[in-house]
Amino acid sequence: MRQRFMRPVILLILVSVGSGLFLQPAFAVSTTANLVTTVTPSSLVVLANSEVTYTIGVTNLGPDVAEQTAIVDALPADVILKSVDPGATVANGNVTWPTAHIDPGETVTRQLVIEPIHPGPVVDVVKVRTSSLDPVLPNFARATTTVLAEPGVEYFAVRNSEMRPRFHLVPLGTTVQWNFFGSATDVHEITDVHGLGLIDTGGISPVSFSRQTFDLSGEFRTADAGRPDNAGKIVVPLEVAPSIGTSSTSFRITLALSPLPNGLVTDVQIRRPGASRWSRWRHGTSLLSAVFRPHAGPGTYLFRDRVRDPGSRVHSRFGPPVPLTVLI
Repeated sequence: MRQRFMRPVILLILVSVGSGLFLQPAFAVSTTANLVTTVTPSSLVVLANSEVTYTIGVTNLGPDVAEQTAIVDALPADVILKSVDPGATVANGNVTWPTAHIDPGETVTRQLVIEPIHPGPVVDVVKVRTSSLDPVLPNFARATTTVLAEPGVEYFAVRNSEMRPRFHLVPLGTTVQWNFFGSATDVHEITDVHGLGLIDTGGISPVSFSRQTFDLSGEFRTADAGRPDNAGKIVVPLEVAPSIGTSSTSFRITLALSPLPNGLVTDVQIRRPGASRWSRWRHGTSLLSAVFRPHAGPGTYLFRDRVRDPGSRVHSRFGPPVPLTVLI
């Protein structure tokens, strides 16, 4: 059995009894223990939705036993807690491990794993409490990990009464991720307001996320069920290649990267050089792309499109105009 070293200090007081004075113990003063705390992340830079392991170390430099100690990890805000070492309690954003004592020269190690889901810095702070007298305070450590966006992914941060940003302009094939933060009792559901059924995250409670890849072009507006302040917009322009050519060039107009959901079609409009109004170019098409050959001479042609349900007549908004320039 390992020996525990303690050096209690006894405070004595003078007590008068009859005609004499006697020394009597008053109470025991706590032991002295210099605790050193460290926290080390498994990586200083990670991509969003990657796991980070924090290793916490508490070393007692003595001279006495550290009595009634507790390790408290204040979790970074807006992360998913994946796992913790046994013996911990989790409440109000804190992970707490109680330890009966830490002997002089002993190091206690604990680990937890988080999943940061939003780009930006995450800061993990660890504090240690003890009933012993620690001559060096404060007794805490912190570690910062930088979270980078995944390539090809754009993020919305959704809270109880706000969504940031409210607008994303993204190219075809971009993945949009809604990150839900706040109280675990909140329930969010992002849907498209057009009624096309293109976006529906289902009911989600924080901290969590939902993502979707936008293979269709158009302007899609979103709502968060029961939260009017959380309106959003995702704009996906169609693609034109090449963007500059001559009257003999065959231009490829790309509307989607994968087949449209059953029953939906795309309406494509064109505005020719010198024209003040939009005209139909491909109406009610299910094509992923089409070839355009200039027929109105040199100048700038504009294209835009939307997604429509012919049965219910609901549709998205038209995406932004995309130019195509024809030289002489």
